[in-house]
Amino acid sequence: MSRDIKIQLIDKIGVVKQRVNKAIAEQVNAALTKKRQKLTSKLRVMVRRWVATQPEMIALQTGGAGSLPSQLGLRSGTENIIANKIIDSIASSTHVDFKQVSNDLKKGGLILKCQLESFSNLLSIPEGFVEDNALVGNIHWLKWLLQEGNKVIVVGYQYEGIPGFGRSRGGIMSEGGSWRVPPQYTGTLDDNFVTRALSNREKDIEKLLKAELRA
Repeated sequence: MSRDIKIQLIDKIGVVKQRVNKAIAEQVNAALTKKRQKLTSKLRVMVRRWVATQPEMIALQTGGAGSLPSQLGLRSGTENIIANKIIDSIASSTHVDFKQVSNDLKKGGLILKCQLESFSNLLSIPEGFVEDNALVGNIHWLKWLLQEGNKVIVVGYQYEGIPGFGRSRGGIMSEGGSWRVPPQYTGTLDDNFVTRALSNREKDIEKLLKAELRA
């Protein structure tokens, strides 16, 4: 013989809801605090992979006549070191922070920060400069790649790819004409190899967060 079980709520629905939301907020805040460092470490690994697979980073690691390192005037033998330093700088600027989730669950949550908007950390690394007293002095080639777009950089000289010549061992700047960053590698402050590497990654990040918070 079955019997009906009746439950009587002493508190009002609104009060119960507040208590439930508060309990959820406390659990979420505890989980985020516990997982923040691990999330940061895993996100940095992902950022490294995203940046490393950008065409500019791949091109920077291969010298020779006509290559991007040769046109930028990078010294032969430094290509991999420079590319890895750039990738490291971007990845190390990546971290996870969070604001406390409010008891009504309407405020707070994770804050993912990947690279400073001004690129000041990246633009200040020594590897982003090359000394060239013979032509234009200390040149900030990484700024050219990140911000200068297709504007003319060098006036009165043009790149000439000659194997075995120049500090890059892949060419020299000869008189006449002008030079700009090759069009397939141009970047502006809002659209460069860093922003392209980090764009449209929401699903990857969401997948990471779900996996870690469920663990």
